[in-house]
Amino acid sequence: GTGGLAGSAGPGRDPAASCLATLAAAQVSLARDDLAGARKMLDDADEYAASRHQLPGEPLFGVVGGLIRAKAALADGDATGARALVLRLRDTSAPGDPQLDWVLTMLDGEIALRTGDAGRARMTLMPDAEGPHAARADSLLMRGRLLLSEGDFRGALQAVGPVLDGTADEMTLQVKLAALVAAAVANRRLGLTGTAAELLEQALALAEPDDACRVFLDAGQPVRSAITVLVPPTSRSAGFAGRILERFDTQLPHAEAGPDRAEAQLLTDSELAVLRFLPSHLTNQEIAEALFLSINTVKTHLRSAYRKLGVASRRAAIARARRLDLL
Repeated sequence: GTGGLAGSAGPGRDPAASCLATLAAAQVSLARDDLAGARKMLDDADEYAASRHQLPGEPLFGVVGGLIRAKAALADGDATGARALVLRLRDTSAPGDPQLDWVLTMLDGEIALRTGDAGRARMTLMPDAEGPHAARADSLLMRGRLLLSEGDFRGALQAVGPVLDGTADEMTLQVKLAALVAAAVANRRLGLTGTAAELLEQALALAEPDDACRVFLDAGQPVRSAITVLVPPTSRSAGFAGRILERFDTQLPHAEAGPDRAEAQLLTDSELAVLRFLPSHLTNQEIAEALFLSINTVKTHLRSAYRKLGVASRRAAIARARRLDLL
């Protein structure tokens, strides 16, 4: 577990090493969506960061802790707080540090994407598209996620291709997981459901040993929909996928709810379950069989969902649901 990595330094233990271990544990807790645990460890690290102990080659612990805090705030739905932390770090620590400036740019782009502001994300990320970090896995991932948000699904797949095949620079497990998830969504949007299902299964299999569910939650409703439709009960990752869906149900929304979104949030779980089968092109009878419902019940749920979405056809329902990030 991560709990043993936090807390005060024991007798004879180097405070800097203890702080580094605590920050690493906070990062692990964040990846597991244990936001309270991550914040507790960050608080424990503050006293060491204040002493300015530093290991050779390591950034100041206050900067690392600030980056993790910003990611935790974003994970908790507080985009404003996350952006404030990024601005503070940029003002206090980034001047004269091109590497940190680039890290903050990536995080600022992530905040824009998570709040649905693709235009701001493009303005933030694209100036670095041909820069010295262009071949890094995290740069390629962010470019792919930007293109995905803009509807350029083939472009998104091309961007994350080097991450998936292992040729990108500075690869990490978290970036590989996020690239698999993005590629699964892009393939599903292109109608390549078989490929999408395979990529999603790979991501789940890689993430499950570490309980790294945060990467799926960060990708939003398109991934929730993909897990619901593409991961069958017979999958070896079905239990882990079910826990991720439970986390989706309990987390706060990442975007402000406009009038259309507010209406969509009135959909019941049953209506959402039926709605998410529409892009699969299954017939109503096949949807009924997949959900163990009668066809009349499926039709009732669809009529109600169409009314709440303000549409009159399957195609229009799919388009509206995608705009609202329900698919």
